[in-house]
Amino acid sequence: MLASNILAMTRILAMLAAIGIVALGLGALETGTAKSGAAGAPPNRIDQIRDHHLPNMLLTDHTGRPRRFYDHLVAGRTVAINFMYASCSKTCGLSSQNMARLQDELGARLGRDVFLYSISLDPEHDSPEALTAFREKQGAKPGWTFLVPGSAADAALLRRQLGVYEPEAEKESDLSNHTGMIVMGNEPKGRWTMAPSLIHPIRLRQALERILLPPNQWARGVALVDALPREERDTGLERSSP
Repeated sequence: MLASNILAMTRILAMLAAIGIVALGLGALETGTAKSGAAGAPPNRIDQIRDHHLPNMLLTDHTGRPRRFYDHLVAGRTVAINFMYASCSKTCGLSSQNMARLQDELGARLGRDVFLYSISLDPEHDSPEALTAFREKQGAKPGWTFLVPGSAADAALLRRQLGVYEPEAEKESDLSNHTGMIVMGNEPKGRWTMAPSLIHPIRLRQALERILLPPNQWARGVALVDALPREERDTGLERSSP
């Protein structure tokens, strides 16, 4: 199961690189700013990403408030998005625990510079009340919002447009097999990347910093490697048994 999941993630990352929604790895690149339609100018990739990968669908947050995905959650923000569902008994719990550790890594940036979103894949069962209970269990702080799409079809569409879906229909229909990736984006800069949800939260923070900060403020070399104590380097969290 682990090997097949890794292979699926590799295929998805390769597909994303091909269509250009993300710049993969920690070296995400800032897109150009040429306006679409200008004579001789290339298309504006920020507009392209918005139009093709950031649907303005309606979701409901854990407080019961309706929110538009693009207008209310993503536009003008740096975000980290994962997918989960409250009754998940496999990796969702570990992924959410790691998001909780990421929010601690972000400190005062959470809810100011970076916004975390956990989006349910199970609209039939994940009511705002269920998401609130799950959110409280994770120790979520302001700046980390849990949301549910209006339908399973909307959830599938959002996953597909963000690039975190299983290419094989049989696997895609099995919620317990959903891809464990965190999508990260700086929407106004058009800078997008993704990372496995179970890597060390310091590595997740560093990935966010690469899309949030200008290159001259990125941790590099020894400073990048030594951000983790030696005994914790790149160990991540223990994986649950299949």
